[in-house]
Amino acid sequence: MPIWSYIYLGVLFLASIYPIVTVKPLSIVRIFCEVISVISYMAIFIISYNIIDVNHPITFASLFFVYALLWGVIGYKEHYSFYWMSADEFAKTVELGENESFEDAVLSIKVIKSVSVVLIILLVSPMFYVYSRIIWGGN
Repeated sequence: MPIWSYIYLGVLFLASIYPIVTVKPLSIVRIFCEVISVISYMAIFIISYNIIDVNHPITFASLFFVYALLWGVIGYKEHYSFYWMSADEFAKTVELGENESFEDAVLSIKVIKSVSVVLIILLVSPMFYVYSRIIWGGN
Protein backbone atom coordinates (compact mmCIF):
# COMPACT_ATOMS: atom_id res chain seq x y z
CA MET A 1 0.00 0.00 0.00
CA PRO A 2 1.23 3.51 -0.69
CA ILE A 3 2.22 5.80 2.16
CA TRP A 4 -0.82 8.07 1.66
CA SER A 5 -3.14 5.14 2.41
CA TYR A 6 -1.53 4.58 5.82
CA ILE A 7 -1.88 8.27 6.60
CA TYR A 8 -5.49 8.25 5.40
CA LEU A 9 -6.36 5.22 7.53
CA GLY A 10 -4.71 6.89 10.51
CA VAL A 11 -6.83 10.01 9.97
CA LEU A 12 -9.96 7.86 9.73
CA PHE A 13 -9.01 6.06 12.92
CA LEU A 14 -8.55 9.37 14.74
CA ALA A 15 -11.79 10.69 13.26
CA SER A 16 -13.64 7.65 14.61
CA ILE A 17 -12.27 8.27 18.10
CA TYR A 18 -13.67 11.81 18.15
CA PRO A 19 -17.38 10.86 18.36
CA ILE A 20 -16.61 8.16 20.91
CA VAL A 21 -15.00 10.77 23.14
CA THR A 22 -17.43 13.65 22.53
CA VAL A 23 -20.88 12.05 22.20
CA LYS A 24 -22.75 11.90 25.49
CA PRO A 25 -24.43 9.64 26.49
CA LEU A 26 -22.25 7.05 24.83
CA SER A 27 -23.71 3.65 24.05
CA ILE A 28 -21.95 0.36 23.48
CA VAL A 29 -23.70 0.19 20.08
CA ARG A 30 -22.04 3.41 18.96
CA ILE A 31 -18.60 2.19 20.02
CA PHE A 32 -19.16 -1.16 18.28
CA CYS A 33 -20.39 0.49 15.06
CA GLU A 34 -17.46 2.94 15.00
CA VAL A 35 -14.99 0.08 15.42
CA ILE A 36 -16.66 -1.95 12.66
CA SER A 37 -16.65 1.13 10.44
CA VAL A 38 -12.89 1.56 10.82
CA ILE A 39 -12.39 -2.15 10.19
CA SER A 40 -14.50 -1.81 7.04
CA TYR A 41 -12.34 1.06 5.77
CA MET A 42 -9.18 -0.92 6.46
CA ALA A 43 -10.60 -4.04 4.80
CA ILE A 44 -11.41 -2.12 1.62
CA PHE A 45 -7.80 -0.93 1.41
CA ILE A 46 -6.42 -4.37 2.24
CA ILE A 47 -8.55 -5.99 -0.47
CA SER A 48 -7.76 -3.29 -3.03
CA TYR A 49 -4.00 -3.58 -2.61
CA ASN A 50 -4.08 -7.42 -2.47
CA ILE A 51 -2.53 -7.62 0.99
CA ILE A 52 -4.80 -10.58 1.68
CA ASP A 53 -6.30 -12.81 -0.96
CA VAL A 54 -10.07 -13.25 -0.82
CA ASN A 55 -12.18 -15.40 -3.09
CA HIS A 56 -14.78 -12.74 -3.94
CA PRO A 57 -13.10 -9.37 -3.46
CA ILE A 58 -15.85 -7.32 -5.14
CA THR A 59 -18.52 -8.86 -2.92
CA PHE A 60 -16.60 -8.37 0.32
CA ALA A 61 -15.46 -4.86 -0.61
CA SER A 62 -19.03 -3.93 -1.56
CA LEU A 63 -20.36 -5.17 1.79
CA PHE A 64 -17.72 -3.19 3.67
CA PHE A 65 -18.34 -0.14 1.49
CA VAL A 66 -22.12 -0.24 1.99
CA TYR A 67 -21.68 -0.64 5.75
CA ALA A 68 -19.27 2.30 5.95
CA LEU A 69 -21.65 4.52 3.96
CA LEU A 70 -24.71 3.44 5.94
CA TRP A 71 -22.96 4.07 9.24
CA GLY A 72 -21.88 7.47 7.94
CA VAL A 73 -25.53 8.32 7.33
CA ILE A 74 -27.22 6.60 10.27
CA GLY A 75 -24.53 7.23 12.88
CA TYR A 76 -24.37 10.96 12.28
CA LYS A 77 -28.00 11.77 11.52
CA GLU A 78 -28.20 14.21 14.44
CA HIS A 79 -25.84 16.55 12.56
CA TYR A 80 -27.92 16.81 9.37
CA SER A 81 -30.28 19.54 10.57
CA PHE A 82 -27.32 21.88 10.24
CA TYR A 83 -27.10 21.14 6.51
CA TRP A 84 -30.81 21.07 5.68
CA MET A 85 -31.73 24.33 7.42
CA SER A 86 -30.93 27.61 5.71
CA ALA A 87 -28.24 29.69 7.36
CA ASP A 88 -30.86 32.30 8.36
CA GLU A 89 -33.05 29.71 10.09
CA PHE A 90 -30.11 28.07 11.82
CA ALA A 91 -28.72 31.43 12.99
CA LYS A 92 -32.01 32.03 14.82
CA THR A 93 -31.40 28.88 16.90
CA VAL A 94 -27.90 29.78 18.09
CA GLU A 95 -26.96 32.16 20.84
CA LEU A 96 -25.20 35.28 19.57
CA GLY A 97 -22.18 36.75 21.31
CA GLU A 98 -22.01 40.28 22.68
CA ASN A 99 -20.43 41.87 19.63
CA GLU A 100 -21.95 39.57 17.03
CA SER A 101 -24.77 40.65 14.76
CA PHE A 102 -27.29 38.35 13.13
CA GLU A 103 -25.64 38.92 9.73
CA ASP A 104 -22.26 37.92 11.15
CA ALA A 105 -23.78 34.70 12.50
CA VAL A 106 -25.37 33.91 9.12
CA LEU A 107 -22.06 34.49 7.33
CA SER A 108 -20.19 32.32 9.84
CA ILE A 109 -22.70 29.51 9.40
CA LYS A 110 -22.38 29.69 5.60
CA VAL A 111 -18.59 29.49 5.85
CA ILE A 112 -18.73 26.58 8.30
CA LYS A 113 -21.18 24.70 6.05
CA SER A 114 -19.00 25.19 2.98
CA VAL A 115 -15.79 24.19 4.69
CA SER A 116 -17.35 21.13 6.32
CA VAL A 117 -18.80 19.90 3.01
CA VAL A 118 -15.38 20.25 1.37
CA LEU A 119 -13.75 18.37 4.27
CA ILE A 120 -16.32 15.57 4.03
CA ILE A 121 -15.68 15.23 0.29
CA LEU A 122 -11.91 15.18 0.88
CA LEU A 123 -12.27 12.60 3.63
CA VAL A 124 -14.43 10.23 1.58
CA SER A 125 -12.74 10.62 -1.84
CA PRO A 126 -9.80 8.24 -1.19
CA MET A 127 -12.20 5.51 -0.13
CA PHE A 128 -14.18 5.93 -3.37
CA TYR A 129 -10.91 5.79 -5.30
CA VAL A 130 -9.77 2.57 -3.62
CA TYR A 131 -13.20 0.99 -3.99
CA SER A 132 -13.26 1.90 -7.70
CA ARG A 133 -9.86 0.18 -8.08
CA ILE A 134 -11.49 -3.03 -6.90
CA ILE A 135 -14.54 -2.66 -9.14
CA TRP A 136 -12.75 -1.57 -12.32
CA GLY A 137 -9.57 -3.54 -11.78
CA GLY A 138 -11.34 -6.75 -10.88
CA ASN A 139 -9.01 -7.34 -7.90
